[in-house]
Amino acid sequence: MLHDNIIIPRLLFEQLPDLCPNMETLDFDPETWKSVCFNMNVSQWIHIRQLPTLSTKGPSLPFLHCLGSGLSSLSIQSEMILDISTQNKLFSLLSLVPRITEFTIKGNRGTSNVTPTTLYLSLEDIELIHKLLPCLESFTITGNNIEMPIGELFNIENFPTAHRIKTLHWNTRLMPVTWLLFVTHKYSRVQDLVLAVQNHIPNISFPQLTEENALYIQLVQKCRHLKKISLSSPLLNDWFNASFLEDLVHLPHIQEVGPIVQKGNRIKFDTELALAALPENRRLITALEIEQWRLDMKLSCTLNTLRNFTKLAYLELKCDSYNDKYDLENLLDSCPRLENLVLEWGTLLLTDQSRKRHPLKSLCITYVAFEPTVFQYLSNKCRSLSTLLITKCKQLCELQNVSTQTVIQIDMPQNNFELILMDGIRLDYSNANVFYRGLSSYARVVSIQQSDMPVKWYQHVEYTSSNRKVPISQLLNDKDEKVTQDYFSQREQYSFVNNHEEEAKTNMEFGYIKIKCQSLRNFVLDGNFSC
Repeated sequence: MLHDNIIIPRLLFEQLPDLCPNMETLDFDPETWKSVCFNMNVSQWIHIRQLPTLSTKGPSLPFLHCLGSGLSSLSIQSEMILDISTQNKLFSLLSLVPRITEFTIKGNRGTSNVTPTTLYLSLEDIELIHKLLPCLESFTITGNNIEMPIGELFNIENFPTAHRIKTLHWNTRLMPVTWLLFVTHKYSRVQDLVLAVQNHIPNISFPQLTEENALYIQLVQKCRHLKKISLSSPLLNDWFNASFLEDLVHLPHIQEVGPIVQKGNRIKFDTELALAALPENRRLITALEIEQWRLDMKLSCTLNTLRNFTKLAYLELKCDSYNDKYDLENLLDSCPRLENLVLEWGTLLLTDQSRKRHPLKSLCITYVAFEPTVFQYLSNKCRSLSTLLITKCKQLCELQNVSTQTVIQIDMPQNNFELILMDGIRLDYSNANVFYRGLSSYARVVSIQQSDMPVKWYQHVEYTSSNRKVPISQLLNDKDEKVTQDYFSQREQYSFVNNHEEEAKTNMEFGYIKIKCQSLRNFVLDGNFSC
């Protein structure tokens, strides 16, 4: 997502079976997959278990004929089975992969100029999938251009059950509520369920279709193996309501209730937060999205309420100004199992620092002011932190500490990062342009040191020609690196306003970002801001 697609040259792909004979998983984007040509060398991949998501039937069939019997996982885009012969296409594909335990149908994204054609998956299509895949344990259907119409269900008990299914994720644009009846019977041993349905009930004479809420209760009562559920429908108010949560209290097999992603499941009212915080409900909830600026309570009260959620692993908290102050230590102490934290607007502070460590893995902050000591705290207390996203934020500079006016230090030598993304980060030293016109307080230069490796300097230069939102960073040459390093070394020792004007004209930026970590797999520095 961060770089242009890397196309695998045909000759290189033909050599891969010789270079990597023990390959088990291939995973790259569908466009790259389309450019790969079949050759008989792939027959050497006797250990292959997963291919990339298939997007076109023609080029994919030779690979499935050759490798399909050994695959344990298959993912396809909906266009592969799109037309009136859907069942024929399903048969031609799935008969080649009889041993797979995981099957995914993904809706096509399409392009900006082309609207993806809708795929209609019927009850007969679902039954055919199970008939062809007797070992299936995980079944996913997701995409806004997939619809799942359903007819009359008079003899639901006559449908064969799928006892092997442990994971069922169905999240499409339109799925009538009558599918709840089918899911309840067909997948009685499901453990992980994600389901999004509409509240439209067809005019059919079926005695159990009297109340939609009763169908949800029937599902969670009869599926006694359910441990984790994420349900969405207009009746459930996007993922929970009072009556539904009250019914779940009496079902001890339910261990976790989460929202369906991208369904607008944010808490916007005090009553909603109070409902979620009830003792019988909070034991279930693992994720919360709170629009603090809508609540009629102080941020400190919200943080105190969060202490009740003993299983909370994901928290998204949105305020509306820098005046809302977060005590990072207090926040993490309030949520001792928190792994993913998203903050929007506010000021991140540190008061007392305890010795307790936290399992935080991902931190995303947007429009947040932070103290220079925040990253030192994260280094000491959050050793598992591997993703850091900082967008449109500012570091609070200390007038008596010159280095805080020059450098944003992410000094975390124990952490192994998958991704650090910095977009529009500045030092909050607003008097800079008073002394030197046109000088920006945004950091556009970064130094990175991994483990015991030499320091490398980068700067944002431009964006990709195909996507103006994908930034390109450039490694400084030896000469520019020396000039840059010398400049900032002097800046960190002397107050900026006392420097000579000639020194400010060396085209150096006002501040820079200094990263020190054990390892860093991906780094993005974006210059998409106005000075």
